Amino acid sequence: MKYVYLFLMISLAFMLACGGNQEQEQTPAAETAEEIGEEPIEPEKEYTPVNEFGEWREISSKEGDFRFMMPGEPYYAVDTVNTPRGPVEYPSYTLDTPEKHLMIGYSDMPEDLVAQAPERVVLEGAVRGVVEESRGTSVLDTLIQNDSMTARESIVTLPDDKSVMRVRAYMSGNRVYIVAATAPVSDTAGLLGRFVESFELLQHGAK
Repeated sequence: MKYVYLFLMISLAFMLACGGNQEQEQTPAAETAEEIGEEPIEPEKEYTPVNEFGEWREISSKEGDFRFMMPGEPYYAVDTVNTPRGPVEYPSYTLDTPEKHLMIGYSDMPEDLVAQAPERVVLEGAVRGVVEESRGTSVLDTLIQNDSMTARESIVTLPDDKSVMRVRAYMSGNRVYIVAATAPVSDTAGLLGRFVESFELLQHGAK
């Protein structure tokens, strides 16, 4: 399993848990697609990283209500996180090479939990879950606010001291989006910025 993907799954369980143990399992629903809700393009049963990234393209998710840029065709999968509140689906888009990892995933949180937890707390928990599981060191934490949404971002140096991860969590309604990218230190300036900054909600996120 791709380790960035694992970080995001664990962070989701961290956000939704109110105590107790969390388990995660992968559902058989996994496919390559440029747009949720449309016929998949050449479905794949297993995830396979690519050797090199290709040309950048815009990817739109109708169901997730967002769009973003990726340097190639992403792998789309819907997984399930088992929490004390029941199973929660986690759709995600992934594109990896042996040294670079790009992912966007999202999930809808229980409305009662959203009512109890301030937005900033949820976002901090999402980012912290990813950072802690990576065993990396956060070197910069940023709170991003604009008229439409709030986001939390962390830039992390990984244990090998050769790679950097940039993770950003957004919240709109009761939906949490996580954008994460990892690359060697020598190749972070363009790749991480272009990918993470490309995320955009199409309308209003979760209703």
